Amino acid sequence: MPILRPGETIILQESKRNIIEKWGQGTLHLTNFRLVLEGTIGLISKKLRVAFDVRLDNITNIAIIGVLRKRLAVLTSERQYDLNVDDISLWEDAIRTEISQFKPPELVSLDSITTPEQNKLNKIHLACSSCGESMMFIPQIQKYFCKKCNMILEF
Repeated sequence: MPILRPGETIILQESKRNIIEKWGQGTLHLTNFRLVLEGTIGLISKKLRVAFDVRLDNITNIAIIGVLRKRLAVLTSERQYDLNVDDISLWEDAIRTEISQFKPPELVSLDSITTPEQNKLNKIHLACSSCGESMMFIPQIQKYFCKKCNMILEF
């Protein structure tokens, strides 16, 4: 099972051999945030590997392909994944539904990742030299930023 992010739930999953061509045992997971295929490869020493982990908003199209052996084609801007799932229509409908309801995960607030020293710096209000607006302290880069001018203050 993939490591779930806060607010992420598994909608549909399927375990079987060769979900993707030339792959060992795998489990396909559809969550409300992404489509993940993980599984094992190797005959003697099984190794866990994630074949792909695609955010739903990166999926550009879904189609059923093949005449005799139908597969579900999931297209992204980078490549196409042909999935051998048992109920193609169920997966297609579920993926389309989750894409239509997709909401990006909430951003982590800067307050939750700052140290007490950085919080003291946050209380210092610097004005942008260009527009005069208050600048915001960004703890990750230890610099101030003006949203209006899209400018970083260099010390």
